Amino acid sequence: MKEPVLRFRHTGGDYEVVIRTQDIAHSWQRFRGRINYSRLANPAIDTPEEYCRYTAKDECVLSLYNPATGQTADMAAGKAWEHLWPVMYETCKYQIRILFHGIDGIPEVRHVRRDIEEAFFDDEELSDHTEKSLTGEIDFLNEPGVFKLEFAYQKGGHRHEGFVTLDVVSPKLDTKTDYKTLLAEVNEEYENVIYRYLSLTVQQFSRGRISNDATWMTAFQSVVDDYVRGVSRVIQNPHSQTQRYRTSRRAEHIKRWTPVLEERYGEVSMQGKLEEYYFDYDETTSTNDTMENRFVKHTLLHIGRRLQQIIGTVLNSAQEELSERHRQAWVGYQQTIARLTRHPFFKTVGRYEGMRQESLVLQSRAGYQQIYKDWLKLRRGIDLYNGAANIGTLQIWEIYELWCFIRMKRMVADVMGISPDRPDYEQLVTEPRGTLLNPFINSSLEHIVKFRYPAPAGDDNEQRRRQLLAHAGDEVTLHYQHVFNRRSGDDGLAINTATTEQRPDIVLNIQRESGEVVLTYLYDAKYRVVNDHRLDRDFEPQDIAECIEMPGGDYPPTDAINQMHRYRDAIYYSRAVAFRSKEVIGGYILFPGRGEDKYISRRYYSESVESINIGAFPLLPGGGELLRKHLQSILMEHDTTWSHVAKAKPQRTLAYVTEEQKQAMPEDDLVMVAVTGDESRRQWCLDNKWYNIPLDKIPDAPWMQARYLLLYVRGEKKVGGLRKIVRSNHAVWTKDTLRSKGYPCEPSKDAYFMIRLHPEGSTDEELRNLVFDIGQSTEIVWGHSHSAFKLIHLSDLRTESVS
Repeated sequence: MKEPVLRFRHTGGDYEVVIRTQDIAHSWQRFRGRINYSRLANPAIDTPEEYCRYTAKDECVLSLYNPATGQTADMAAGKAWEHLWPVMYETCKYQIRILFHGIDGIPEVRHVRRDIEEAFFDDEELSDHTEKSLTGEIDFLNEPGVFKLEFAYQKGGHRHEGFVTLDVVSPKLDTKTDYKTLLAEVNEEYENVIYRYLSLTVQQFSRGRISNDATWMTAFQSVVDDYVRGVSRVIQNPHSQTQRYRTSRRAEHIKRWTPVLEERYGEVSMQGKLEEYYFDYDETTSTNDTMENRFVKHTLLHIGRRLQQIIGTVLNSAQEELSERHRQAWVGYQQTIARLTRHPFFKTVGRYEGMRQESLVLQSRAGYQQIYKDWLKLRRGIDLYNGAANIGTLQIWEIYELWCFIRMKRMVADVMGISPDRPDYEQLVTEPRGTLLNPFINSSLEHIVKFRYPAPAGDDNEQRRRQLLAHAGDEVTLHYQHVFNRRSGDDGLAINTATTEQRPDIVLNIQRESGEVVLTYLYDAKYRVVNDHRLDRDFEPQDIAECIEMPGGDYPPTDAINQMHRYRDAIYYSRAVAFRSKEVIGGYILFPGRGEDKYISRRYYSESVESINIGAFPLLPGGGELLRKHLQSILMEHDTTWSHVAKAKPQRTLAYVTEEQKQAMPEDDLVMVAVTGDESRRQWCLDNKWYNIPLDKIPDAPWMQARYLLLYVRGEKKVGGLRKIVRSNHAVWTKDTLRSKGYPCEPSKDAYFMIRLHPEGSTDEELRNLVFDIGQSTEIVWGHSHSAFKLIHLSDLRTESVS
């Protein structure tokens, strides 16, 4: 049952705005907990009970439901109500009904977005010829901010326009401080990315620069009416100036005689030359071709071109989203500016070539002053004080994702000791110039920042000096919206998928100078929080028990954690077709959770970071210490490849090869000695050129590092038949396939990994006819079954010739 949570009643009786939703008690509890948590660090933040502002164009009485008491409070009549509690949450859906009394015709709702206008319909059950009702449902998901509900109606032969504004808050984020910080930091790094014209709600900025289409359109709408009136006034009462120029005319064409001209006239008359003589003199005239009028014409031409661009690109590309009424308004702006530009007045005005000096006319004369002020707003910037201009932004999940990338970028630089004020900053950090490519417009775009470790400084302590020297020549790369697919290995790093495309939000690569396997960590920003186990149907009994045992904290959604497992299972590193190895060391969720509490290290998503390199980090403005410690660990403290992969578990058929292992076991002479069970099985392997390992034993098998295979039957002391391993042709067989190939005994496992062997003659000439003395089997081969094997050096096998 949807209950009223907010009501505006027009004191003149024209209309009533009623807003209903489901029970908001839980949203209120989440919001109050979030704000009180933020107030611990910043007591200046408004209390939850004094957080919101409501306004109306006309004088109204406001009734507001209080979820803390369960009662509805009536406020005094007015046009603005400050310091009240919220009832509008971006996580809720609302039914909005506007009741009109004693009006003529059909009222209408106005909004820049078509879906909002079309969401409202004429409720026939509550409407008659004088009483009308418009009803609609709006979902504010991911769009906190100020929502302005505009409407128009006819009464008594007059057109009336009204509006109410509502603060829509988020129970996940403090929208007055945290959200403003997110917006400011993203805009500071990548200017103009955050703005969007077709937004449901708007944000009020303390300041901003106008340069992209969305902000220019917002600014233009705020000045267009005054600007047009200013131009019309200039045309009616233009500034002109007197011009003096030298001319020559015959006596009958001169209208104004000066004493000098009269004296000259007498002289010429006495000479009898009046009919053929031209008198030189100075003449003055009034002209409209002034610097100020040229400036006005310049602004008209520039605005006209900008409007043509906007209508041709921004508005036409948003045909499905933009309301038709709003589109027609922009077309009307274009027609008005074009009509003024074609006015005969401007035909006598020349081309604007800039201001040579200050103009008192532009600064003080009526019409010109307004045009000059509006032009400065559009060109140089606009001061957006106290909501003087409201601008739409990207949805909050998009802002949070961008902000997480920026915070990661700053943390990486800080951990590596690269500050922006370093003289060698540009040599250590490489990032494309200009604005961040917007992945929400073009999903194929990627942004890459590369970091190089600095040399140790004189004031570095011994530990830091050792860490930097251990990483000398290494490179760290941070990707935003990197795509892994079957062809992504073409970039030289050979990192790809074997199946479908994967696109994590943030990818951190560590590439060692030695050229080893690239170490990859994935981070996905999720603007989702679970702070009540009842809200996540995937929570298991042990998760619920943990929430009850350790109350007060937030959790990432379980499906987001599962996504990180899928990323790690899908992305591989493959230098050659011969083998694939696990690419992703770890995957982590970044979420706007309250997590810096006494239980944080015990929550499962923190413990799993340490145990399996899958987990989550709470990340909000002013926080992020856990993420920073993690970056400190992987970027500085892990100074060898092995230290990165020590806890990472390879998948079946896959393995990590560390630098230490490669140095200890040169690739050109490694032999995998393997037990076959009996002579018939060994002979089948040699004849069919396949060696089979139960699939569940592959993580223990060192076959990827071996060049040769020596098959051993327990009890033998001397073995021949050394074969090379094919690096590029392996398979997985079921036991039925193995049986169909004539395997000499009944397979005991359901599936086997098949290692391909070269023919007998392909083995090196000097090794082809050698018999290997393997000594005591317990010294060489460990294990108790057919799947026992060990990797040893060829030189460790005592050999003799059979020829």
